[in-house]
Amino acid sequence: MKVTIFTRFWMCCVLFAASVVNSLAADRLVIIGDAVWGGWSISDGIIMSSTSNDVWKATTHLEADKGFKFLTTNDFGGLEYRAGDSDVTLAVDEATNLVSSED
Repeated sequence: MKVTIFTRFWMCCVLFAASVVNSLAADRLVIIGDAVWGGWSISDGIIMSSTSNDVWKATTHLEADKGFKFLTTNDFGGLEYRAGDSDVTLAVDEATNLVSSED
């Protein structure tokens, strides 16, 4: 019974592919925020896998109407990527531009 509940929960997953084009290309990307199970804890964030130069992927569950961002370091204040200055609602099969904290 517990396995069935776990399976149903994780069947609702999202595949993220983020392309980071920057002169300071990231060595790693971690997803943190209220939308992911680890919350805003960097150590519990979702670590993305690098599939090729500047392309990162992760499969994770996101809670609706919750915030998240991509960090490149193990602390706040480093280079990060987000949807912009205001909240953005993501849609299936629709690209959203990311902005850098350096912009």
